[in-house]
Amino acid sequence: MRRHSISLFVAAVASVRAYSTAIRTRAIPWTYSGCYVDNLGSRTLRGNSWFSADSMTVETCQSVCSDSGYPFACLEYASQCFCDVAILPTAGLSDETDCSMACSSNGNEICGGPSQLSIYATSATGSNTNPGVNDFNLLDCYIDSVAKRMQSYWVAIDGVADAMSVSACTASCLASGCSYAGVEYSGECWCDDSL
Repeated sequence: MRRHSISLFVAAVASVRAYSTAIRTRAIPWTYSGCYVDNLGSRTLRGNSWFSADSMTVETCQSVCSDSGYPFACLEYASQCFCDVAILPTAGLSDETDCSMACSSNGNEICGGPSQLSIYATSATGSNTNPGVNDFNLLDCYIDSVAKRMQSYWVAIDGVADAMSVSACTASCLASGCSYAGVEYSGECWCDDSL
């Protein structure tokens, strides 16, 4: 099954939470979000991953994730780092004592546990995000699936796929009377009236 992230925009007339496009600096503020259960068959986070048996620290994982543009950094089993744009809704909080393994490179830091994730979040990432155009505002980045589309209507943009832009997509969705526009896979535009 093909899965990609979709940047979802909403028309300014709709109610939408504030979104910050903070530029990443060297000192990125991370907040501990808790200890979560992970599942090998269905990972809690499915973005970037990095493993190191001898050089894992909380800061290293956070740096790997922020440099890749991910706002969530998760540590597991002392040496594993996972990144993503969101925590899956099926993920469950675990008891804090379940996240008790020292990081492979710093015995004073906790790097999750067996099938347990120490999760950190930040609002400042390394990616540059388009805040929105054509009376649309960026809502968030969502996971989309071919089996169950986030949005209903695919919109063709005049020209080739190389002509795709946030501006072209939101203009097409606005002309179609839709309140939501989603750009995906560098050349796809999806529109809908609701989420």
